[in-house]
Amino acid sequence: PRLAALELKEIRFWSLGDITRVVIQFDGEFRYKWARLENPPRVFFDLPDARLSIDGMKERGRMRVIPVNDPALKQIR
Repeated sequence: PRLAALELKEIRFWSLGDITRVVIQFDGEFRYKWARLENPPRVFFDLPDARLSIDGMKERGRMRVIPVNDPALKQIR
């Protein structure tokens, strides 16, 4: 059965030395899939059945982007 859409409430990130932590907060329990890609090297997390409800995120086309710009993480989109 398909779950009701969850609201993505908040994304926080911070860096300490060579470690970057990202916290993604939803209004309930969520599922995810992830994979690594090359050219450029990156990892992604797919959050099915989720919808965005965060104000102030920059949009690039249909993609919403949060610039991070630290050595380990360029952006969250």
